[in-house]
Amino acid sequence: MSALKVERLFRSLDADERKAFRVELETRSRALVKLLDALETLEKRGGSLARAKRRLAQALYDAPYSPASDARFRNDCRNLAERLERFLAERQSVKTLAENPLLENHFLLEALLERGLWTEFEARYRKAKAAAETSCDHDILLALDHLRLRQLWESRAHTRKALEHLLESVAEAEAHLKERYATEHSFLASIRSVALHYLYPQSPPPSREPLGSVDFSNVQTPLAEYYAMKSRAFERPLHADIDALRNAMNLILRLPSLSPNVRQEQLAALGNLGLAYMINGDYQNALRYYRKAFEFSETHRVEFGAPLAFNYASVLMKLKRYDEAARLFQSRWELFAKGALTRHRAEAMRCFCHVFLGETEIAKSFLPRSLAPYPLPVQNYFHFAKVAILVGEDALLDAEREICNLLKRFRRNKSKAKLESEIRLASLYRKFVRACQSAPDASNATEFAKLKSELERFLNDYPEHRDSLPVVWLEQKLD
Repeated sequence: MSALKVERLFRSLDADERKAFRVELETRSRALVKLLDALETLEKRGGSLARAKRRLAQALYDAPYSPASDARFRNDCRNLAERLERFLAERQSVKTLAENPLLENHFLLEALLERGLWTEFEARYRKAKAAAETSCDHDILLALDHLRLRQLWESRAHTRKALEHLLESVAEAEAHLKERYATEHSFLASIRSVALHYLYPQSPPPSREPLGSVDFSNVQTPLAEYYAMKSRAFERPLHADIDALRNAMNLILRLPSLSPNVRQEQLAALGNLGLAYMINGDYQNALRYYRKAFEFSETHRVEFGAPLAFNYASVLMKLKRYDEAARLFQSRWELFAKGALTRHRAEAMRCFCHVFLGETEIAKSFLPRSLAPYPLPVQNYFHFAKVAILVGEDALLDAEREICNLLKRFRRNKSKAKLESEIRLASLYRKFVRACQSAPDASNATEFAKLKSELERFLNDYPEHRDSLPVVWLEQKLD
């Protein structure tokens, strides 16, 4: 079969394709060039590869025909057939790309997304979307929607406004999905009508109720079931359903790791289970699954991704494994630096990591010269980190000045109502710095006990801050 297959594939190539394939084969696998030469010679003579197998095996391998040479010949035929199939697929993809400029838009947007070029993505996306809508290419439109959702998630801080914009884009993608369904349904109906017309030329075809809508409740696919489990897992605020995510992970990992999308979801499933444990405060299990995700990415050559790397480092920080976190930042910084949003947050975390290690000079080196490019939440982290560094250097007056300036900046902000939690935390920092200034170490216990009570009340009011690095640092100092 392998000899027949490779012969049929070879003879389907035109003259230009044969030249191009030969050039490619000579650069990648010279061992198969002799078999290609034999195919060309046989075609000129009108011969068949299967019939000339014995003679060819002896000539190719310079040895008498034997079961071993026969197995080698069949293996070479199989390898050459695979190379031909890959060549044909590449030629077809280039041809399709040349014929459909909408595909060029899609691939360009994917490249811009991979490189974190958000401004260029925005400009090209608007043009690509308009072209796809005008051309009624719903497949491309849905593919662009997927890229858009990914870009919105990765390029922006998850503020209320950004998440509302994301939900608007989800609704728009759902509308495009309905249009895609309506188009596909009409297309299938037209084929059915033509087929029935020829199947029943003398009599009317059997009546069939027109399909106006589809009830998806009885439609089950592994991926649909996986996404449903995944969506149910995060329905409750500040909590994740471990069982739902574990079931989703087990389901997706049973699928073959052939499709890039499936491999990416398999990696995400491991990471999501780690995230679920992290949300629920079980950091040991969270670390276990992030390590599994990292191993999966190495084994299957799937990019680990900046968000996964960030969460991995976050778990190490929450477990106070600061040495490991510092090594992860040092050895895998290219992962964190992939996207500006994740890079900014990782820079703040890296700075705090060295604060916790008592390496104030190294921590100081990670303080940015200008905070202007950073989103406001990250700017606040750096301000708190700077106070922590100054306290570590016993520069308490400078620390007080820094925290007082931060409080002034908060109170001048037009949206200071949204910064209420940051204002309260900064006030606790100021009280701590002043307590360190005014009382000797022996008499700090009473003042620190009051501050600990205030900090606990703060965390009861704002539980989302419980494991934030500025809070962890203050808790450690008050213990």
